[in-house]
Amino acid sequence: MGYKETKIKESPVREKKKKAPLNRAFLISVALVLSGLFAVLLFFVIPYASQAGVPEDTVKLAPLSMRTEAVFAEPVDEFVVDEEIYRGTLLLETADAGQSYIDDTLFIGDSNTLRLYMFNLIKLKNVMGVEGMGIQSVINHPEIYWMGYSSPVAIPEAVSMTQPRRIVICFGTNNLINRDPVWFTKNYGEAITSIQEAYEYAEIIVMSVPPVGANNRDPNLSNKTVIDYNTALLDFAQERGLRFLNVYEELVDRNNGAMKGSYIEADGVHLSKLACEAVLKYARTHASDAEDTRPKPLKPAPERREAPPKPVQEKPRFSASLAAGYVAKDLLGSGFSAPAGKVNYSKAIDSLSFSFPDSEVKPGMEKDIAAAVASAVRGSRGGGIISVTGYYDEDTRIHVIAVYFFPLESDPGETDPGGDPGTDPGGDPGGGDPGGDPGGGDPGDPEDPGDPDDPDDPGDTGDPGGNTG
Repeated sequence: MGYKETKIKESPVREKKKKAPLNRAFLISVALVLSGLFAVLLFFVIPYASQAGVPEDTVKLAPLSMRTEAVFAEPVDEFVVDEEIYRGTLLLETADAGQSYIDDTLFIGDSNTLRLYMFNLIKLKNVMGVEGMGIQSVINHPEIYWMGYSSPVAIPEAVSMTQPRRIVICFGTNNLINRDPVWFTKNYGEAITSIQEAYEYAEIIVMSVPPVGANNRDPNLSNKTVIDYNTALLDFAQERGLRFLNVYEELVDRNNGAMKGSYIEADGVHLSKLACEAVLKYARTHASDAEDTRPKPLKPAPERREAPPKPVQEKPRFSASLAAGYVAKDLLGSGFSAPAGKVNYSKAIDSLSFSFPDSEVKPGMEKDIAAAVASAVRGSRGGGIISVTGYYDEDTRIHVIAVYFFPLESDPGETDPGGDPGTDPGGDPGGGDPGGDPGGGDPGDPEDPGDPDDPDDPGDTGDPGGNTG
């Protein structure tokens, strides 16, 4: 701001003091200089001085004179539902249906669902929540315990025993690492079909996958994947004629796309008690008015009991060895055949290798991965003698499925007493499966217990039930 000098008419009193105008000009000049120094101090020195000792790679504040009044962050992905498009599917806000609504509801899901009971907000008979469970495990994994029963049962059978009026089902947090909405909704559909076949009278409501917290440190658990899953689930619910409970809109912080801070535990994954209370309130105030079609009177149901504590164990890993067995079964008989005896890999004339980062696959995906691999092999080869092997590379954290091709006029296994040099004793070139048969395609191998999740699977070649690396 500049100073414009103006003439001031001297009064008669000031005529006696001729030096007064000079003194006034001097004082004004001093004031202007001091004002300028203050401005420099305020706008430049203080902002930078406050950053003394900040590392050079730290983003520094701009001087106040160069800053805009508003701070613009990058746009946050959002999951917003169009009520008109999804009318009849989306559960809209209603009057509070009260505790009786919750008492007639069975909540099925993972550990976040179990927390509704852990915080004493609902009774055990109203929840089937299993720690660590993903949607792919609903059908075949017996995890629900009962008084007077020696063994647990799987969720579909447990539903038929409970005879609930409605079911709110919520899986997804333990499947975020897969990052595949098609795989996710496919398994969701199979789980719900199994539940409906076990007990057709319960209304099924699909609940949205909750966001993870901003304090989550696992890069594989992304809120973008949460949005992708919820978008796919909403379409799935509409296609299947199911209702959709969008609890996500209550739990999410729209400023960052993560769970609201007060709704998440320190691990960034599990719901707090406040969040569980919010989930139940949202369910009561977005209630379904579907008719109760259960046959009356209801059959007596046994009393539930809590699941025993699970022993601490390593996190299950995707089994490339198991997937290789599925690949071999898919290919054999469709133009491809297996070598006789043990395989001599030095006789292979070609190979195809498929790799999958550990961060992108999870137990339960073996069959889907195998189907994709088999399809790719058929697309590049019309047939031949093959051997399929799968292993895990600990150094690169990569799962590998390899298909080896051998000349038709020779027997690739006739001279190999113990496998390919540099491999494990079972012939796996990756060294990951100590008991695996790299041929992968003999369904009659007596050493193979088969796929524990598939009762129709008589066994996979040389796979003891998982890849031990």
